Amino acid sequence: MGKDEASNNLPLNGFQEGIIRCLDRHGSHGMQCARSAVRHLSKAWQLRDLDLGMALFRCLTAEEEAATAVFLALKSRQYEGASRLNHRSHRDKTAVIPFFRAVSANFAKVVTAQMDPKIVLDERGQSPRLRVRITHTPPGYPPKWAYPEPPLHFSLRVNDQLHDFRDEMQELARSVGVEDVIAHIDEQKNLRNRVLYATPQGVPEIEGNGEALVLRRRDSVFGALIVFLLIEQNSERQLFAQQCLSSFLKMLGKLPMAEVE
Repeated sequence: MGKDEASNNLPLNGFQEGIIRCLDRHGSHGMQCARSAVRHLSKAWQLRDLDLGMALFRCLTAEEEAATAVFLALKSRQYEGASRLNHRSHRDKTAVIPFFRAVSANFAKVVTAQMDPKIVLDERGQSPRLRVRITHTPPGYPPKWAYPEPPLHFSLRVNDQLHDFRDEMQELARSVGVEDVIAHIDEQKNLRNRVLYATPQGVPEIEGNGEALVLRRRDSVFGALIVFLLIEQNSERQLFAQQCLSSFLKMLGKLPMAEVE
């Protein structure tokens, strides 16, 4: 998929353009959902000044398509519990972006000047791939780099227990003024209906800065596409992907707490 076809003037940085080059036109169902997510973002960008409500709706659809891509990758790689994901459920798909934000918040706490993991694009082979590069800079020494393979084959433990990101999800809920993250997910799930349908109070009117709205959602979508590619491009079941899936299912009440440990 060429850059012009994919982005259609949607502002992208060089790394985001690289992600698009990773999306195989002839790939899996998940790959087609990932490509569809980028297309919806492109349409949202074109609509941002003409019809902000439809731009937002396209953005929401892009996020759901990216979430579907992640679900399908987990299923195709036969991760434990992946069959409980429902890629036709708005609730399941809407939960993905908030969950990724919670995971990102955890990593933001542990990244230091001495240990700095980044997602990088490797275009040396026939097909571009995403990899994780860990930069380790001991005081007084030059930096060293490590590229774990597969990239998500590690686990995150706190007090010798697999971390389930419960604290980060609660922090996210508090930041948006709700009691728990499920309330936030349900509120976001219903946003698409509030964009489209009238209520007894009147016809919906979406206000705000269209450019900022689309760019914020763009970043969320590309974050999900990174996760999709890190799973899709590696046939081995990776420990951290499994840990996050188990925590995600527990958050949605689809997995008993005892099964997460």
